[in-house]
Amino acid sequence: MSGCSMKSYKKIFVYMTDREKKEKILSLCGELNLGLDEISYAQINTPLVELVGLPRLPEEMRGKAAAPALYNMPELLVFCGMPEDEVDVFLKRYREIGIAPVSLKAVTTPYNLLWTPYELVKELEKEREALRNT
Repeated sequence: MSGCSMKSYKKIFVYMTDREKKEKILSLCGELNLGLDEISYAQINTPLVELVGLPRLPEEMRGKAAAPALYNMPELLVFCGMPEDEVDVFLKRYREIGIAPVSLKAVTTPYNLLWTPYELVKELEKEREALRNT
């Protein structure tokens, strides 16, 4: 897996088991000149900062919440190094092409880069639940 400099390289990270959907997203990324890296199941407890290619975090900075054994990781898209307008263009084309929705999406920030994909998913799920209850 290649890394992404937050300022110089635009990339999308994806966790997805649907191969056909992944291929459609890869094709869209090619159309928009974006890199696409897959997050493997083995990486769901690896901090995003390391997945994007930045130096490994010291143990004391690593998240404490690890995914339980046999955790059913949901689909996830993580946008790295992309300004908001480019994320909007990607999502618009995504819908136009008719790719099936991915309910959990995030943009990397200095704060969430310290999280693992598992921790990011848990936070996104909490936010979705809070929105449903308002």
